[in-house]
Amino acid sequence: MKSVLQKTKYLQRPNGHKIAYQVIEGKGPAILFLCGYGANMQGVKANMLKQMARKHGMKLICFDHFGHGKSTGKMKHASISQWINDTKALMRHLGEKEYIMVGSSVGAWIGLNVAKQDPTRIKSFIGIATAFDATEKIAKPMIASNDT
Repeated sequence: MKSVLQKTKYLQRPNGHKIAYQVIEGKGPAILFLCGYGANMQGVKANMLKQMARKHGMKLICFDHFGHGKSTGKMKHASISQWINDTKALMRHLGEKEYIMVGSSVGAWIGLNVAKQDPTRIKSFIGIATAFDATEKIAKPMIASNDT
């Protein structure tokens, strides 16, 4: 699939990092796409959404999580909480009243957490191959069993 080129903008975060994002203008509510782990706003799913938004005159916002794509930082220094906070900061920065949130893989899990914290701004949510929080059910028991 051919990439849909869009001007990249940056949101400066208090920690000095920049979050890269792109906006396709159109009618709302705005669709906010959250990429999966290791993916970015130039990926196949993001480009399919860009083509759909243009075809139907819809507003679409895509962005790269910290440590992904054109955003600054290294993945090894990232955390889920940082990605959640960056998502909320971008939403505040853009100032949309409502969002249709579309999340892929861990992006869906991040989106669900954002929606839980700010439900009044999320009109609807679409999860694609939604990842789950494995820290409580899988990681902690594995760590605990290795400590004995």
